[in-house]
Amino acid sequence: MGDNLAIKVSLAEVLAFAVSNLYPSATLLGGGHNSLGFYYDFHFSVPLPPHMLALIEESMGEIVRQDISIKRCEMVPKNAAAFLKAAGMRSRAILAAKQPDVLVDVFKMDSFIDLAKGPFVKCSSELKVFKLVDMQATNKQTRIFGLTASDALSLQQLYRRYKQTPSHQTLGKKFGLFWMEGAAIYWLPKGEQLKWQMVSYWRQLHCKQGYGVVELPFYTDIKEVYPQINTPIAYIYQKEDSQWDCLNGLFDLPKASCDLAIAAPPDYCLQCQRLVGMQLEAIKHFSLRYRIVVSSRYLCLADILSEYKEVFTIEDREEDLVFEVQDNLHRWWPTGTIKIDASKEKFFVLHSVFGQIDRLFAVIMERHGEKIEKVLSIK
Repeated sequence: MGDNLAIKVSLAEVLAFAVSNLYPSATLLGGGHNSLGFYYDFHFSVPLPPHMLALIEESMGEIVRQDISIKRCEMVPKNAAAFLKAAGMRSRAILAAKQPDVLVDVFKMDSFIDLAKGPFVKCSSELKVFKLVDMQATNKQTRIFGLTASDALSLQQLYRRYKQTPSHQTLGKKFGLFWMEGAAIYWLPKGEQLKWQMVSYWRQLHCKQGYGVVELPFYTDIKEVYPQINTPIAYIYQKEDSQWDCLNGLFDLPKASCDLAIAAPPDYCLQCQRLVGMQLEAIKHFSLRYRIVVSSRYLCLADILSEYKEVFTIEDREEDLVFEVQDNLHRWWPTGTIKIDASKEKFFVLHSVFGQIDRLFAVIMERHGEKIEKVLSIK
């Protein structure tokens, strides 16, 4: 698993290296990985035409064939920021300076450097099996996504499955629920009704567990508001504008249009048990495959989840506990995220149970297709 992770992380950086060679003015925003492969986000001054994917992939291949050594440099954030700034990577330098960790990783390959968390492979020649498959753009960023596998045959099969699996963009238009332009989503009356049926179900789940439900504007600091309410609450974060635009091909934009969460007293064992119960009830209703990931920092939560051993794992994560659901391409997406703020004697949960509701809607639609209306007919 470690080698596979190193390959995906390194491929994301090789992608960034290739793009920076072809488009020196492009701004690098950072990369990542999922169960299928890797991606990197960029900002281009002019839109990147889709046919450029092939040229970028060819450039990545040239970098791989050169067998360039890759170095992982650990630095304090201040030094990393200065190093990146000197290399002309102002946006990455600003991000490095804001890192809370004692040390951060800097990726170095030939003249290319970037702020990126390892592990990495030792040289570019280890990165032979990959394919760029998608590019999705908004007015702020362009995400390029690639697949990787253990061998060429496995990659070919993965690519075929990726292309044959119906996307939520296609299904949304087919079923008359919404249409999309880039990453912007425009809900039709039928889709809007189904979406708010999900929110209604979310309210029911939380009210049944004794949480009051409130709606807050997106800029609200719940840690400031909570003492005034002084009771366990479930809350809905609404964006400042009315545009629901967080559905895109990777279900992943920085801000959700409707984030669902709770705040409660510091009895986190009790709260976690309640949340797990609500999560399982919702998962059962929507017939989704799921797992629970517990941070190694909060192993006490593993005891609470002992009866769910078949679906929870322990990993080194910033979040204390994460609920994830699987889409039709076997990718995992977070729906519920628990962060415990024990130092301030409060318990805060981000994206509780449903999380970014647009994302969960997309996963449910891809899973059930035309049966989505029946699945969402919640009494």
